[in-house]
Amino acid sequence: MTSDVIHSRNVRHISATLSAFAAVGEDGRVTTWGDAFLGGDSTGVQDQLVGVREISATSGAFAAMADGHIVTWHEMYCCLSCNRSGDFLS
Repeated sequence: MTSDVIHSRNVRHISATLSAFAAVGEDGRVTTWGDAFLGGDSTGVQDQLVGVREISATSGAFAAMADGHIVTWHEMYCCLSCNRSGDFLS
């Protein structure tokens, strides 16, 4: 979800890039907001952001661990593999 209102009692984890935020709710759904070029728009990967347990961020990218795989979204100009996901290797 992008730019949805979330209630603080339902947030399990929050992470930020330079000017965007991502919050994981108790239900494992992700809400993003802020600068779309720095990860504030997760609509391209939203269908993969199910059962998210944790999110990490760099200055312009997010990575979420979700149901056995990693989902990334980030600044569209920083790399060629935007909005890709991969298997999680333990």
